[in-house]
Amino acid sequence: MKKLFNRLILLFLILAMAAGSSGCGSVFSKEKADYAEERSEEKTTADTEKEDSDTEAENMTDVVKQEAGKFYYNQLSNEEQDVYEAVYDGLQNLEENIKMDVSDEEEIHKIYKAVLNDHPDIFWCDNSYQYSKQKLIFTSYALMPRYLFTEEEIKNKQKEIEKTVESCLSGISQNATDYEKILYIYEYVINETDYDEAAVSAGKIGDDQNIDSVFLRKKSVCAGYTRATQYLLNRLGVFCTYVEGTAESRGDSHTWNLVICGGDYYYVDTTWGDPIFSGEVPDQIPESARINYNYLCCNDEQLFKTHTLEDDFEFDIPKCTKMDWNYYVVNGRYYDHYDGQEIWSVIKDDITKKKESSVFKFSDEEVYRQACEQITDKYTREGMQLIQQLYGNRTIQCYHTNSEEEGIVQIYWEY
Repeated sequence: MKKLFNRLILLFLILAMAAGSSGCGSVFSKEKADYAEERSEEKTTADTEKEDSDTEAENMTDVVKQEAGKFYYNQLSNEEQDVYEAVYDGLQNLEENIKMDVSDEEEIHKIYKAVLNDHPDIFWCDNSYQYSKQKLIFTSYALMPRYLFTEEEIKNKQKEIEKTVESCLSGISQNATDYEKILYIYEYVINETDYDEAAVSAGKIGDDQNIDSVFLRKKSVCAGYTRATQYLLNRLGVFCTYVEGTAESRGDSHTWNLVICGGDYYYVDTTWGDPIFSGEVPDQIPESARINYNYLCCNDEQLFKTHTLEDDFEFDIPKCTKMDWNYYVVNGRYYDHYDGQEIWSVIKDDITKKKESSVFKFSDEEVYRQACEQITDKYTREGMQLIQQLYGNRTIQCYHTNSEEEGIVQIYWEY
């Protein structure tokens, strides 16, 4: 995700600043022994809702309602679902060897992935496991999960996680709309979590891919962000599941969420909403102004400019075709055309209200290119002059970013 970050001073001195962003790192290891094989994958991972309930019900006709914790389960055969349930029970009981009635090793991987993707609450396991294979009359398999914590540690952590989650959920009403809940959790996870960039760079990703890393240690990577978002939204009654793929900017493994909002499917990526992906940003700009809302309820077209689904993903992911509940659409900052006077009117209103920033998202590259130069040059300078006129500041400076991939131009104002 390539961004440009610049600072403007009223005397029209422009200082370019470096910026950049990246996806999550990944670790993959595989060890073999005579009796077992280990396979390890670390995936690094408003307005109110439509008031007319009949309209929302009509929207739901194009969407199969999903029960929380059943998205991947529902895509398995009856026989695979039986194995899934055995694995789930085994993980709950911390069994060292879980018998699996499967036909081959790939089915082990598929079912184990389905269980973990459906259940972010199982934080004491990761994607690493071993399996044993025994050939008599029939071939039998047993899954040997890698448990990260002891039973006592798990119980203690569950109590602490629940305290954190209850505190979080107390800040939003169960009667809030789907969009309000998604926005609240998006901001909560981003504000409460530090992205563990050092671990990604060093390739040392371990137990920071679960909800424990977010709720207790407050430091995680994309899988932790994704599972925490999934867990919290499911607790609020919003369908949310776990999706795996890659971040195209670096080709790294990455994860994000699929949600249902207002009756339609959308993608949410809390990791890429984190200000750390804004690049090198001046200290004067508060983190609250640097949250990237581009990945709050976006469709396929928007997400797949920067993300790619896993090539060999064994499960079907529904199409996300709507933008109705995208953050910028909801807040009237999404444009399918460029009108300079309209943009200037918004900037004047933002400055009059002393807003931290003015942000604009454009529907495609052509409209973005029409808007970008004039906004970052003409209207940025005129906005600074307006600040001087309204507030009497002797020296004015502001900063702006622009991302062609995302179609976003944002100006950060200082008063």
